[in-house]
Amino acid sequence: MLSSKDSPASSIPPLGEAPPDEEEVFRNTLVDLLDTPPHMLTGLRFAEDTARQTTGERVMGELFQNARDAMVSSPAPGMRLLVLLEPDALTVANDGARLTRSGFESLTGLCRSPKAHRLAGGGFRPLVQGAIRPMGGQGIGFKCVLFLTDSPQILANTPGGGRLSVELGSPRVKQLCAALARADGDALRGLLTAAEQAVLDRELTPERPLQTRSLPVHLGSRGVGLDELLNQLPVTPFPMWLHPVPDRAAELLGWSGHAPEGGPFDTVVRLPFRPGQRAQSLELIRDEIMAARQAFLGVRVKITVRDEARSG
Repeated sequence: MLSSKDSPASSIPPLGEAPPDEEEVFRNTLVDLLDTPPHMLTGLRFAEDTARQTTGERVMGELFQNARDAMVSSPAPGMRLLVLLEPDALTVANDGARLTRSGFESLTGLCRSPKAHRLAGGGFRPLVQGAIRPMGGQGIGFKCVLFLTDSPQILANTPGGGRLSVELGSPRVKQLCAALARADGDALRGLLTAAEQAVLDRELTPERPLQTRSLPVHLGSRGVGLDELLNQLPVTPFPMWLHPVPDRAAELLGWSGHAPEGGPFDTVVRLPFRPGQRAQSLELIRDEIMAARQAFLGVRVKITVRDEARSG
């Protein structure tokens, strides 16, 4: 069961461990929905909104800061950072270091960060490696992307040569949540691929069938019915694998067979704009870029900004 201080996994593994694969991503989302009462899910949405409001509308500043902090664990002396303003999305790519499991959990969880060690008396001490000190440490900064998008996408080359490609806020999550909350097994299976059905079959045992899990059992308690639940479902804790991979992201990561100049990037964050808010979002981003560059003062980094949206 999730709490406001937890991400889908129960513990923070070593920093170098690869993020979950497609099967584990689905299983984590499935189980965390199944075993979390509706009122706690809406409580997580409140915590998520609070985290977003705490960071303010500093989307570029937070993305630049995350890229800078990736250099902490990178053996390379410098880094490339690409900001791509597309007509329908903001894409930010970097090659500071490959995304680890703990980094992924920081992006998808609340109040969890790989940039800090928990102190014995409470609170956190930021990690310091080499000459670069991480600027964050609370695990809430990434939530500011929800000012721009309802469905942030995270794509990465991961330790060990794997790939990560997930979407937060996927429409499939609400569909899955609705079927689980109603304990509607037929509707649920109609939403799933064969591989996902196999995961479901392993989770729904005779001892713990669908109708006995926390989500359907507590639906309607504490005033949280299905409509309110779906309207207040949190975005970041429930990733789903992204199919298909956007063409530009695949190109930047070297997945399309045509790597960019200088080689593939390690991590891509893509933020599709909300319908009708394209111009407003682009204006916000352009205004922020110069100020956000301050995150790299004293750090070797090549920053490239391509504004394809001006002619898009």
